[in-house]
Amino acid sequence: MSSSKSIISALIQSQYGSIAVLFLLTIVLSIGFGVVGVAGGDTQSSVSVTGPETVNPNSTFKFTVNTTASAGTIVEVNSESGTVTIETSENDQVNISNNRVEFIDPDLGDSQYTISVDYNGGTSGDTIEISSWVNAGTQSEADATDTKRITVQESVSITGTTVVPEKVNSAQEYNVSFKIKDLSADGKQDNISVRFPNTVKLETEPDITVSGDSLDQGNITRQDNTVKFSVNRSRGEPTEAKVKINLVMSPIN
Repeated sequence: MSSSKSIISALIQSQYGSIAVLFLLTIVLSIGFGVVGVAGGDTQSSVSVTGPETVNPNSTFKFTVNTTASAGTIVEVNSESGTVTIETSENDQVNISNNRVEFIDPDLGDSQYTISVDYNGGTSGDTIEISSWVNAGTQSEADATDTKRITVQESVSITGTTVVPEKVNSAQEYNVSFKIKDLSADGKQDNISVRFPNTVKLETEPDITVSGDSLDQGNITRQDNTVKFSVNRSRGEPTEAKVKINLVMSPIN
């Protein structure tokens, strides 16, 4: 990226008794995004990235970048898989291109930037790397740099669990129901495991229904008191599902 450089030299003279004191201050600024150098002054530049430790596939998250003695800050977001789209609420002196955002701080001071990332795709176990640096167009030439790695991790939550009848006191059919939230809608399986207490015995294979057409009927298994199945939501489908499990249980005396 080409840029025009301006060199400002200030000659300041002062008199203290009969001793003349001469100061020469030179500031070099590059006009344009991504190439900023500062010479002079005793303030140490720094940059730090703060954000979540884990995110889900197909999710939106935010992180912040804090700097000191920064004339320009660059942030890059790179994902191991999937795609990222960057947004920021900053309106002035900002340039966004693909996975890179560049900020200019005309006051050469301290700054805080909040960046939103729309993350599409991704697989559990992948990583997203956020790199930020100040006062240079490339990270290797920066006055200060920081890198944060975020793990992509599918996480679901289960709420509203009910058992009808509520108490297991004979070998009869029981209905277990609950809601699953935060399913990934990426066309890949979410594996669910339901473990029943050791005080009951499962007498039959489970009959499972899931709202929507995403239950993998060929992937339902039972081992001792654990029932496993998978749900596969495609992009655009709801990330919440109602689950019902019908089976015969009996108490263990």
